Amino acid sequence: MSNLAKVSGICEAGKSVSYMTCANTHFDAGTLAVSWAKQCERGSTAWDSSLDRALNEYSAAEKFVSGQQQVSQFVELKEYKSAVYKERAIREADTPGLEPSEHFRLAEAELSAGIKALAGLGRDSDEVRKERAQLYRYLATYSKAPNDRNKYLELAAMDEKTTKTSHKSVELPRKDIH
Repeated sequence: MSNLAKVSGICEAGKSVSYMTCANTHFDAGTLAVSWAKQCERGSTAWDSSLDRALNEYSAAEKFVSGQQQVSQFVELKEYKSAVYKERAIREADTPGLEPSEHFRLAEAELSAGIKALAGLGRDSDEVRKERAQLYRYLATYSKAPNDRNKYLELAAMDEKTTKTSHKSVELPRKDIH
């Protein structure tokens, strides 16, 4: 972790390190933070702070990655950030009195940005759409308003229908925290 912190400091200072080195360093630090969160009890202070660190690192990595030029890396970052938001939302859903919808919406926004980047280059987005359809189903499950439930189920069905009709060309890994 200390080596990652050193490279991260060099990146933030704007010294002569490649953008991809900086992006990869932040990405790796975020992934390590997620790995640490997996070792902690869900909902504990250490778990929360590890997920916060992961989100901060993934957000820092985004500064060095373009959705038009490094689309695969950009989409992977979006998937990882989405997985962290989803994990937070699931924990909130399991906790009486907490509302998970905001973190589900943040997870959906990350995946939608990835889909948009892929579509802008005419690349396949089936795997990311499947993940987004799953999030819409979570939103429908945890939504308190019947109209919202129906809206999210319709959105999930649209993404699922789209994935059945498009062609496979790019495989992206599915990222879950737990």
